[in-house]
Amino acid sequence: MRIPIGDEALARLVIDLLREWVEDEVGFTAYDVTRQLRKDRPHFDIPHLLVRGCVHRFMQPVVSRGLYEHSMKRFGMSSALFYQPRCEGSWQTTIPLLRLDS
Repeated sequence: MRIPIGDEALARLVIDLLREWVEDEVGFTAYDVTRQLRKDRPHFDIPHLLVRGCVHRFMQPVVSRGLYEHSMKRFGMSSALFYQPRCEGSWQTTIPLLRLDS
């Protein structure tokens, strides 16, 4: 029997994983997040419905800022929102700044 996990603890796990994946510019669906959390924590009950809500809430401002985009992808008879980076390296702060005094 799997151990129930509280909503707040689950949200923290989702956010931590999403921060890592966004930083690494990983493409994913909410179900990919659920599967990864279940793999990493097999003794816990990870309900996909709650994970999906957390993923979409977290990603809304990321998409709004143009860092990621989303599209519907078909998976057999169903479909899901697929999040992917808009542009390779677009969000990173490694771009050199131009001098303003020249």
